[in-house]
Amino acid sequence: MNNTRVLVVDDDQDLLVFYRVLLRPLQPKGRSHLEAFVNAPVRDAPPRPVFAVDTVDQGQDAILLVQKSVVENQPYAIAFVDMRMPPGIDGLETARRIRAVDDRITIVIVTAFSDRSLDEIHNMLQHDILFIRKPVTHDEILQHARNACIAWDEKNQERVEQQTLRKRIDSLDLNSTYLLDIISSLSEGVILCRPNREILFLNHAAVRMAGGRVDPWLNRPVDPLFPKADVRAFFEAIIEYNEKPDHLPWVMANTTAEPERAVLVSGSVLTTSYGNVHSVLMVINDLDLLRKPMQSSGQ
Repeated sequence: MNNTRVLVVDDDQDLLVFYRVLLRPLQPKGRSHLEAFVNAPVRDAPPRPVFAVDTVDQGQDAILLVQKSVVENQPYAIAFVDMRMPPGIDGLETARRIRAVDDRITIVIVTAFSDRSLDEIHNMLQHDILFIRKPVTHDEILQHARNACIAWDEKNQERVEQQTLRKRIDSLDLNSTYLLDIISSLSEGVILCRPNREILFLNHAAVRMAGGRVDPWLNRPVDPLFPKADVRAFFEAIIEYNEKPDHLPWVMANTTAEPERAVLVSGSVLTTSYGNVHSVLMVINDLDLLRKPMQSSGQ
């Protein structure tokens, strides 16, 4: 475990001592009241995780500690919060304010009373909330502390990976902008589609072949752009070619532009790093433009 920080909020000083003894390698002299609280003798146990424990007896002090932990980038993984802590704010309000400061913390409401319903507690705190009643066993506290710290580490790793991915995507966006500028200047039509044939992007040449407007086509099937071609079968051939390269898929078609254009369409797939089909790239050549160089060379 990387984050082993535990916060305990309870107005009973003996119980605060108990938490420190249980979660840190210290042994107090007197344990009669503590044993009554945990409903079991405090006994020697095999080696267990050592937690960094902070204890306070009022909710406002707990909120200040959480604020400090966020500023110093030393967040708590879990907070055990007693429900009744006179004369200050109660445990539920304490937990609500803690959650407002640091949304990552797991909160365990510990109480011998049922002042608030479980629904009320969940509605106020929303997530990562546990509810246990006194007396609790020392194993129960250890289990909650251990599980919360492990869960915090796992979620933090996910956050780090997401931030790394976001940076990579931002970098790709810059490269993509440069690439799109190049694609937009090509004389060949280029259309990028989802695997379900919905259009994601058309370059300028493809827009001219589509009749001069982009709006009617974006996020809509590409099929109507080539009304005399079996576009579904063409896409299936492109995806099959990606899996078993044999011959490059292409199709002769006519566009919906006025006047109608005869075109040669080829395609290929863009895949994710896991090999899944991300999108289909269609390259469209105007046959009239292809014939002109051929006619010039024949002369």
